Amino acid sequence: MNNSETEQIGSKVCVIGAGAIGLVATKNLLEQGLNVTTFERHEWIGGTWHVSDNGEQTTALDQTKFNTSRHASAFSDFPFPSELPTHPHAKDIQRYLESYANHFGLLSHICFSTAVDHVERDEANNKWLVYTKDQQTMTEKCHSFDRVVVATGILNVKRTPQVRGIEKFAGEVMHSREFKDPVKYEGKNVIVVGVGASGADSTSFLVKAKANKVYLSHRAQFFLVSKKTSKVSKDINMLTTRNQLPRTSKGKAFDHSITRRAGAMMRLFLSTFPRLCGALMSKGLISMRKKEFPWLSNHSSFNSPRIMDGFLHRIPFFSDDMAENLRENRIETVLGIEKIAGPKSVVLTDGRVLEDIDVIIFCCGYQYDFSVIRGVGDPTDTAAAPDRYKEIEATKFYNPDDKFARLYKGFISEQYPESLAFLGHMLILKPPLLLYDLASMALASVWSGSYPIESPEERRKDIDIQYRYVVDTLKRGKVQHLGFRVISTATYDWLNQAAGTGLTERLAFCTWQSWKLWWNDSKLYYMLMDGFDSPAAYRLFDTGRGRKPWPGARAQIEHINAELEALGEKWKREQEEEKRKNKNKGD
Repeated sequence: MNNSETEQIGSKVCVIGAGAIGLVATKNLLEQGLNVTTFERHEWIGGTWHVSDNGEQTTALDQTKFNTSRHASAFSDFPFPSELPTHPHAKDIQRYLESYANHFGLLSHICFSTAVDHVERDEANNKWLVYTKDQQTMTEKCHSFDRVVVATGILNVKRTPQVRGIEKFAGEVMHSREFKDPVKYEGKNVIVVGVGASGADSTSFLVKAKANKVYLSHRAQFFLVSKKTSKVSKDINMLTTRNQLPRTSKGKAFDHSITRRAGAMMRLFLSTFPRLCGALMSKGLISMRKKEFPWLSNHSSFNSPRIMDGFLHRIPFFSDDMAENLRENRIETVLGIEKIAGPKSVVLTDGRVLEDIDVIIFCCGYQYDFSVIRGVGDPTDTAAAPDRYKEIEATKFYNPDDKFARLYKGFISEQYPESLAFLGHMLILKPPLLLYDLASMALASVWSGSYPIESPEERRKDIDIQYRYVVDTLKRGKVQHLGFRVISTATYDWLNQAAGTGLTERLAFCTWQSWKLWWNDSKLYYMLMDGFDSPAAYRLFDTGRGRKPWPGARAQIEHINAELEALGEKWKREQEEEKRKNKNKGD
């Protein structure tokens, strides 16, 4: 579809969901002249970051912290307040999103307490029919829109394993979605099933809430990285975004040292040699764990029968205290659950029986739900796939519940690129809030006509690259999220070019514009390339099209670099003071 065809489509856009992704999509689409209506089923904005005790809602807990720093995770033209901690808590993020919506006047475009039941294609009129239900009056309506953005995020449908005899269990069984108040489990014996981000957080919260016994049930090994700084840890920090990684090192967050130059090299390395890079990542993480925690070499979590399935098959996660909890035996790791033998008896795969269990919490993640689109437009529709998904279904580790979505650049409909997009499914090595700020800038540029839509052949080629990667990886092990683009250089470059950020042109290797920037303003050039990779850089240059530049971008970039330098100096002073105290004690 070319630009002239895009311009024939109207500007009336429906955004489904007013979480963080839906908010930034609403803002960026409005910014480029589109007429946006956003439907939100709750009475508030914020999605996952709105703390709630409703077990039907996927939300953070009060204790939940951002995995990435506020400096790296902010929207491009709206920094987090400087008085917040480096890793804000859930309520800090909720207030940030509310401030963002108020600052950019988004609330008047949001229809609250309005759930979207489904969306259908009206081919005759070149429209999308959006069917909604008012959550207060239960009134149902059908709305007609020119374009639709599904922004319901990645935490949609719970993954809950089928456990033989679960009906015999007399205690409490829940998914991590329902785990809202750790204090309720003081004195209880709890099994947490699954070692990932939610599993690590849940065990930590239970230990702090003084649960009597916390078991962590997992079948595979995971990566455990020291908070201490070493050469290996510096390398790892350049290669990863979220199995256990340290949030801080030498007074700074791990992402404070990831420069734009390092990020570009990492994307290129991963895109060119994904298997080699994955193997090196796995080797580096294991080497670090053996060096920093030699006593863990004999720990059951890191030995047979558990296997190490590698970086490409296991999404890394952060934990502040998993290492300490394992060291002090505050958490006992056990193998997978085979069956439930009685009201409070759980049989493990090695035959061991755990007695007097009060609670089982399944921390097995979620899967993206595309079912809101009924009929044509569903990117997981077998009929729309060239091979009818026969290749992926034939792989050893294929999971029929995880459907491959044929989405251009990971978020734009292959069939209807001019009018249908899904935000939240695609991931690359960038903080999610910033990534979807950039992605929705690009989408707004395409839909407003300021950037062309590629040909059907180009769209298919892009999707097939991701499909072949997923198929190849599933032959060797599980893929925890099919939308994670390990091969991401082309995607990231396209996002910038479509959004009109000017970064890829001005900071690419040996281009005329990069030489010009270096010659005219070498201080800025080196700050962008080798300083902190600031979100404000995406609003720095005025390219005359696409997203709007932010007049405060350069000042924000300089401010953050100065702030982070001060954090490093503060840490050095504290270390020197600690050394003096220890020396005086010795004397």
